[in-house]
Amino acid sequence: MRRPPFVRAVAVTALMLLSSACASGGTDEGSGSPGPSRAGAAASGPPGAAAPRRLPGPEPADLGVPAKAEHLIPARTGTGPRRLPAFTPGEDAFTVYVSCTGKEKLRLEFGTDPRPTEVSCGNPSTVGVVHTDPERQTLTVRPASPDVRWSIAVVDGETPL
Repeated sequence: MRRPPFVRAVAVTALMLLSSACASGGTDEGSGSPGPSRAGAAASGPPGAAAPRRLPGPEPADLGVPAKAEHLIPARTGTGPRRLPAFTPGEDAFTVYVSCTGKEKLRLEFGTDPRPTEVSCGNPSTVGVVHTDPERQTLTVRPASPDVRWSIAVVDGETPL
């Protein structure tokens, strides 16, 4: 059954507000994560490539993603807006883990939903479950300012909060 976009927005907003948080990062640094991955892009560079440059400011908080979670988007860190690789959940839900630094906010834009989810930065990791049909999904991270560093990971299914 196809759920209207507002159902997705309400579900993720309510759950993210329960555990509000944020820690941020610089330009996209796909740091990868343990466990299987179905992300649309590789998480790291080729072997022997230079290590990603260290970004100024505090490191993003540990996202707390369960070790055996199936990653749709492996953990990555960045600054500035970033459209993440498209992904397709295998179930009727996916879980977003996000953290950002600073005193600003971070907006998460799900597909074409006109109402983004806002996350307050400077708190522990935020976890939100999005209920949707198992079809191609897109997610854009949009910080309120260039000073916000963020980390995000998306895993398949509904993981324990």
